[in-house]
Amino acid sequence: MGEIADMMLDGTLDCMTGEYIGDPCGYPRTFEEDESHATASKRKKRSRKSKKKKVDAA
Repeated sequence: MGEIADMMLDGTLDCMTGEYIGDPCGYPRTFEEDESHATASKRKKRSRKSKKKKVDAA
């Protein structure tokens, strides 16, 4: 493979845009705008807990 492809696969370059994002981590990653650091592109979704209070039937 080429040098750029290798750098995308080891995490040095963003796997979506090709931009430099830092030292290699060993897996492809992408930069998330809502976070301050690069993360793995596949993330688990967190479930939201309901904030409504339960009302006891009297």
